[in-house]
Amino acid sequence: MTNMIAIERRKIIINLLKKYKVISIKSILQELNDKENNIRNDIRFLKELGLVTQTYGSVRLTNDFIDIDKYFFDFIENESRKRLISEKAFELIKEDDSIILGPGTTVFELARIISKSNLRLNVITLSLPVLCILAKKTNINLMFIGGKLIRENFSFEGIMVEEMLNIFSANLGFIGIRGFSMDHGFTIPTMEQVITTRAIAKATNEVVVLTDSSKFSKNCFIRISSFQDEILKRKITKVITNKDLEKKYIQKLRNENIDVILV
Repeated sequence: MTNMIAIERRKIIINLLKKYKVISIKSILQELNDKENNIRNDIRFLKELGLVTQTYGSVRLTNDFIDIDKYFFDFIENESRKRLISEKAFELIKEDDSIILGPGTTVFELARIISKSNLRLNVITLSLPVLCILAKKTNINLMFIGGKLIRENFSFEGIMVEEMLNIFSANLGFIGIRGFSMDHGFTIPTMEQVITTRAIAKATNEVVVLTDSSKFSKNCFIRISSFQDEILKRKITKVITNKDLEKKYIQKLRNENIDVILV
């Protein structure tokens, strides 16, 4: 119940900021009629996401151009589930690793966890939110890949990304998915995302899929690759997801020699 209350508070704070651009913490307290400690924790959380900045007792949106409804509300609502997945994913990363961080809110949560560590890493990303949260980390050699901007998830994808990723060789790639087919495997909604995901797989030794279990009940229009495709058989080795995943999906993935890690 507490998490749901926190979610609603954070949505209200964001909506207030979208309306007024800048609002005092005192006004937020009056509007929400909640404990000051809760409100300050909410503001701290939104600051960590890069959504707001705080100055002289007031809060403002970091960037007016961000369409929060389409990206960050999904993150806020599923934060606890995404955190469990990302904490497990972080355990796979070692000092001096080279990793690719794809688009998506679960991968963004992994970037948040990385940002709080002191690991020396080479990080390649095509995600604007990931770029923003890692940009100030001097222990990270950060490389950004540009291309066609996909505003739905604030990442650059497509043929230009594919060409640029050809020069890299990474230990691990972390990607998200939007759906799953028992016949065809992982699915996503656009051809640009297919091109990008396959390019990430080619540029890494191993790909780890980070996704909350709800995505398995959906099936998007385009498949990343079939179960007979060499990318799945050679590169996508692990799926980290929530422990409430239906057994039929677990069995299907394991039959395809994909390690399923439940959290």
